[in-house]
Amino acid sequence: MPRFKNDSSVTMFIDSRDYRGDDRRETTRHRIHVPAELEFRERNEVVRVHNLSYGGCAYHGTLLVNTQATVSMQFFKKIEDGKYVQCVPIHGRVIHVHKREHSEGYSVCIDFKGILFQEHGIEAIIEDHLESERRKELERIMEPNQ
Repeated sequence: MPRFKNDSSVTMFIDSRDYRGDDRRETTRHRIHVPAELEFRERNEVVRVHNLSYGGCAYHGTLLVNTQATVSMQFFKKIEDGKYVQCVPIHGRVIHVHKREHSEGYSVCIDFKGILFQEHGIEAIIEDHLESERRKELERIMEPNQ
C-alpha cells in the first residue's frame, strides 16, 4: 500500500536535478569564483570554488570524495597585481556530491568544521567580493541613462 493517498494534498519531494531539499544553510552563500586546494586521503587537487560562505562552500573538481568525509581546503586569496597567496587550511565535512551532467567531474558541497579564523582567508575573500559588488552597483547607478 502506498504511503500517501493519490487524492492527498501532501506532496512528496524526491531529490532530483531540480529539487535538492530544503535550504538549511545558516549563512549566506556568495557567488565567488576562487581557486582552492583540496586534500582528501593524502590526495591533493586544485578545485574551482563557485560559491562561498562563512559556513561552507561548493566547488567543482575531478576527485571523487565520500559524503560525510572530512576534507582539508586551502584557499587562495587574491592580492595586488592579480596574484594569489595561500591561506591556512580549514577542515570541512562533505555534505553533497553530485556528478556533473555536461562535463567531467563532481560538484561538491562542504560544511566547514570548527572556528573560522582570519588566517583561513575566507572572511577577506568574501569582503573583497562584497566590496567589488558594491562598486559595480554604484557604477551602474551613476551611469547616465541612455
